[in-house]
Amino acid sequence: AGGDATAYTALVAKAREEKSDIALFFVDWFDENEIDEIADEIRLLSKKMRVGFYSHCAGCALAMMLLDRLNEKEPCVKSYVAGANIPPRKAFAKFNLWAHMSDGRIMKTLMKAGLPSEAGENGIVPFNPEKFRRHTIICSEYFSKKANKTNVNLTAFISKNDPLTKNYADAEKLWRKHVAKVNEVVLIETPSHYFQNSDSALLLSLLK
Repeated sequence: AGGDATAYTALVAKAREEKSDIALFFVDWFDENEIDEIADEIRLLSKKMRVGFYSHCAGCALAMMLLDRLNEKEPCVKSYVAGANIPPRKAFAKFNLWAHMSDGRIMKTLMKAGLPSEAGENGIVPFNPEKFRRHTIICSEYFSKKANKTNVNLTAFISKNDPLTKNYADAEKLWRKHVAKVNEVVLIETPSHYFQNSDSALLLSLLK
């Protein structure tokens, strides 16, 4: 949310370093009228290889919208790793704190959560507060309207020291409300919301 595929530079580098047989594909935020086209492309890929999903933060709404479409009849994507996200509690699902913040306050809050200070330079995590705000609205609305569980097996990947996921102890219970099965909750000690940069080896192993 608020960035693009360059947020996963460290993951790509680790995959190359380990000569991994994992192929990484990146999906950006889409308009509603594009979801079928993207789903069709993923469905074709799933006939050639095993496909799994990873999302970070509010990107889980994008991932789950696609999974809902892909798996509504004959599931073709069975595994999903959701990083740095815990579904909002029902009582607060329709209230999105980020939507009412100024750009400056958003940046200050995320910098405290570990957003690299060089964000936007040298191709590292280009960050757009307005895009971030829009993505969090989409995510909040998705969970507040969600009626049926997403037909997928989920692994939650969460830092106990991420200030944006303080309720990590409730992660499994909250995720069970929204997905068919929670395989496990992987808790790490990294003191940052942006652990895809520092824990790329562990993340890569979860995707295998």
